[in-house]
Amino acid sequence: MMNQNHTLYATQQTMNTPQMTHNTSSHSSSKRRPKQKIEKSNEEFKEHERIIMDKRIAEINNVITKKCHTLWNQYLFFKKKPHTLQFNFVYHGLENYLKKCDDYKPEQHKDNKQKWWNNQKASEMSQQFLPSVLNSTDHMAQYLGKQIHANMQVEFTNYVTFELLETAITSVFSTQRSGSNEVFLRTSFQYAKAGLRKKLVSYFGDGELRQYDTKSRKKKDLWQRLIKEKKEKLLQLFNHKKSMYSNDTKVGIIHHQNNHHTQQYDNMSMMQQM
Repeated sequence: MMNQNHTLYATQQTMNTPQMTHNTSSHSSSKRRPKQKIEKSNEEFKEHERIIMDKRIAEINNVITKKCHTLWNQYLFFKKKPHTLQFNFVYHGLENYLKKCDDYKPEQHKDNKQKWWNNQKASEMSQQFLPSVLNSTDHMAQYLGKQIHANMQVEFTNYVTFELLETAITSVFSTQRSGSNEVFLRTSFQYAKAGLRKKLVSYFGDGELRQYDTKSRKKKDLWQRLIKEKKEKLLQLFNHKKSMYSNDTKVGIIHHQNNHHTQQYDNMSMMQQM
């Protein structure tokens, strides 16, 4: 009886074994089949990059427009704000920028096209796109600066220039790739001869940059700090000028009132003498 039970258990175990082996084999086989990544065509690749650039541009227009409204409400509230107050940056070099995607030759690069472009676009953006953004924010600063009293236009324009500059280079946009959502890519700051570097240097005097060597000037964090510090100094200068103008205006009003009262008194005296 024991032998029969033992034989029965052994038979069941033998019958079950192939099924377990089959399942394990099938599971392992599915693991060994990696999902193949489909490479984009040249046109699909460029269309994807066009969408990314459109997001960058849309975000720049969004954040600068909001900042302009904030500045107007804070400093230009005495004037009616135009309904058309909006930052509308358009990058006319977009097509030439996208053509650079076609420079990739698989036989000449060990990296795939996307990885190659992630490195390449930082250089391309630093040449024209990013400095052209700052040229446009400068023009907007000039426009806002002319809206205030003539005695304060220089100080106000200088401050607003750096306010918009800081807003632009710190802006970010939504993307599926974490770490690549900066409008002004960190790696775009490392090119010493690029248009972006030349534009950034133009905002400062030689004495303000002399202490920073070539290596440190490649870091975005340095430029953000320098821009923030100078913006705060320019704001102080503007506030000082504004207070001086306010005091002068008050003195002028009092002086005008005194002259008016004196004239009235003189007129009364003349009438009495007559």
